[in-house]
Formats: sequence, C-alpha cells, structure tokens
Amino acid sequence: MPLTFKAKVQADDWFRFNMRHNYTSFSGIMSVVVGLLLYVAAFLARERFGTENIILFYALDTMFLVYTPIRLKTRAKLVTAEGAPLSFTYSYTLGEEGIDVEVEGDMAEGENHAFLPYNQIYKAVLTKQGLYIYSSRVNAYIIPRRDIEGCVEDVCGILRKKLQSYQLNFRSLHDYRNE
Repeated sequence: MPLTFKAKVQADDWFRFNMRHNYTSFSGIMSVVVGLLLYVAAFLARERFGTENIILFYALDTMFLVYTPIRLKTRAKLVTAEGAPLSFTYSYTLGEEGIDVEVEGDMAEGENHAFLPYNQIYKAVLTKQGLYIYSSRVNAYIIPRRDIEGCVEDVCGILRKKLQSYQLNFRSLHDYRNE
C-alpha cells in the first residue's frame, strides 16, 4: 500500500543539508584542517613574520573556516525564496516500484512530476533534521523531519525493504524521536 506525505523545504533545512553534505566529505574536512593549520602556523610564526603576513594568514584562515557557511546560508535564502523551485510544497508517494514526487502549485519551468525508481536511489540518510534521499552522490530530495514526524517509521520501513543495507544510513530510529 503506497504511503503519501507532503514536505516543504525551508531555508534552514537546505542550509543544514548542505552543511552536512559539505563537512562530511573529504574536501569539507580538509578545508577545516587547513584552516586550523593556518591558525597554528600564524600563531607559531607571529614573531618570525611581520604583522602584514600574520594578518594575511588570519585572512586566509577566515576564508577557509567562515566563507563556506556564510555562502551556504546566503544561497539557502535564494533557493527557497518565493517562486524558486524549493519554495513549493512537494508531495511524495512511496509505492511498489519507486518514489513519486509531485510539485504542488505552478512552477514557472520544467515538469511538476518526477519518479525515482528504488534501484536508482544512491542512498537514504535519516538525521535529526530530516530524511535525505540521494538520487546521485550530490543530488538529494530533502524531506524535513517535521513533515514526516508521524510516519517516519513507516517511511524508513519501506526504504529498508526496497534498498540494500549499504544504501541506508538510519542509525537508531529512537535516537531521533521527539520526546
């Protein structure tokens, strides 16, 4: 029996997804490591180099550690603004063959409907903030946790039946229940 629910992505949802996506990847981890190493290098070399060089080290550091979150926060506001594709409400139906996604409302361009067969799902990740169903390594359907709170166990149960265990990152469902 198909399971249907609606979800609407807000700026904070998109921001959290992208922060998680960026900082759990190799390049995200390396940007933090390089940023921290630059802080240490600037601190250790403060007497050896001039003030201008130390300021340059700290400026580079700030770029490595602060630029990405600020850029993602700004972008989150743009992609969820009125009329943008993520500003609409999405209706998800988990059926026998795959996930049917329909956009409610009038989108200016493109299709209002998509179908993602289970065999084309790259992975599914459940966090405290939401469920991310990846259609590739970088693209995912963002389903905020608040929109599936009543049926999260049913959604996860269907995905467990349809996907391989290596495609699932659900951890313990009770860890994410609201109390």
